[in-house]
Amino acid sequence: MSSGGGWLPGGRSATELFFEAGLIVFAVLVALGVQEAWDDREERQRGQEALAAIRSEFAANLEELTENEPENDSAFGSVAEALDTDDARRVRGLTYNYSLQQSDVWESARLTGAMRTVDLRLQARISQLYGVQATFSERQDRLLEGFTEYIGAVGTERESTALRTLFAQWAVTRQIGCYLASGYEIAVDHFQDEALDDERLTELLEAGAAECDAAG
Repeated sequence: MSSGGGWLPGGRSATELFFEAGLIVFAVLVALGVQEAWDDREERQRGQEALAAIRSEFAANLEELTENEPENDSAFGSVAEALDTDDARRVRGLTYNYSLQQSDVWESARLTGAMRTVDLRLQARISQLYGVQATFSERQDRLLEGFTEYIGAVGTERESTALRTLFAQWAVTRQIGCYLASGYEIAVDHFQDEALDDERLTELLEAGAAECDAAG
């Protein structure tokens, strides 16, 4: 039988039980806080790993793009000469090396939420570059369609016109490819560079565009 002093069965007072319960609640809160901090750390790590993989994807895409450029330039240089002399027969057997541009890492990072802790401004820059990449790939697809039309016109009175159209398509594709390569170079060289503010980025992009325009 308990006395009137607040003792509960087992010889412990209500104060002791309250204190023990408080310790349990505190331990649970600490555990939850540690788990949340660990989860945040893991998310940040996943974000950094995703950024490293994206940078590698940009570098691989740049390599693919620049490897094909000389041969394509040479092939379409002969097209320019043929158009100047109005002799389409000089470019029979014309080919184009398609530059396959990957975006699997970016798509996976977005779908899995790996970019959740990445700075939004950096995410926007990455997204814009992948947008240019998509435009370039679409232009390549249209160029291949132009090849099909040109091949169908070979040996007919439409051959010269089809060749001019194909050359114009290539010129646009090449220009966008040059802009894309410039963007890749900036991304690879300055990836996660906190000193790269919008003003400096604009300067780099404009410089790259100017070089592309001069080369075109």
